[in-house]
Order: sequence, then structure tokens, then C-alpha cells
Amino acid sequence: MTIQNDSLLVLEDNVPLPKDNRMGTGESLPSNFKEIISQMRVNQSFFIETHNENHRKAKTNAIRSAIRRLQQDESSHVSMDTKFSVRKYEDPHSGRSGLRVYRVA
Repeated sequence: MTIQNDSLLVLEDNVPLPKDNRMGTGESLPSNFKEIISQMRVNQSFFIETHNENHRKAKTNAIRSAIRRLQQDESSHVSMDTKFSVRKYEDPHSGRSGLRVYRVA
């Protein structure tokens, strides 16, 4: 009786490392981002345009990280109880695609 085990590891030589983005330049946000986030009231939102799927993912991560840093900053007006939602958004009027950031609580 032969048992085939497809979960065995196989060593491979000369496979290049993927690009390391951890120390990259990062994704930039508009200069008034912190001010806008601090002023938002529940049920308000804003739109940020993105160019493609990879750009949308990078921008989403940058937004979420910036919000988290603001919530952890004691001098900020954004408390930990403040909730935001970042959603993929296709603007039906202009045809632009990107992200819409909502304040939900």
C-alpha cells in the first residue's frame, strides 16, 4: 500500500526574495487628513481616489494606520470609541474609483 503525501516540504535553490516593502516610502495621504478625521461627525464621509487595486489596498492600509495612530495619540480629539469604515467606492457621477471613509460612531 502506497500513501501519497502532498504536504511534504521541498527545498528549492536560487528563488529570489520578493521586494521588501516594509521600509519603503509608504503611501502618502492628503496633507489635511488628520484635520478632516478630527472634525468628522457621525454619518459624514470623504472620498480618496485610487488608480488600481494595488493602490487601493495600499491606501486602505495607510488610512487605517493613520486613524489608529490618531486614536492612540492622547493629544488628538479622536477617541478610541470613534469608529470609521473604509470602503471601496465607485463614484456614479464622475466614474472615479477609490475609497470612501465613513465615520460610523
